[in-house]
Amino acid sequence: MKSKFDPDNEKIIVDYMKNNGYVKNPFAKLSKIIPFKPKQISHHWWNVLDPRIDQDPISDEEKDFIYRWVENAFAQNSMIQWKDLKTEIQNEFGKFRTRNHLKNIWYLF
Repeated sequence: MKSKFDPDNEKIIVDYMKNNGYVKNPFAKLSKIIPFKPKQISHHWWNVLDPRIDQDPISDEEKDFIYRWVENAFAQNSMIQWKDLKTEIQNEFGKFRTRNHLKNIWYLF
């Protein structure tokens, strides 16, 4: 199994997602086309290739929002649902950030 995505495989993923939208099990279907496991493809799409990802540096306002949101989750003794935070960031700031990016900001705090 390959370990690194090359530009050709990335193009196949981007084209597939663009042409097929977010169909059921797109990463399983892609794993039959390129030599990667569905989980690897999924991770690469959601963290690197998705064109909605905002690559701009995260602002101090966003950082403050993340810190408050996570601290509130801890105060309520609830699990941190990073996907919910991702949605909140998108609603509040209009920026599509990856879950990993949000986690990294929190854990660097």
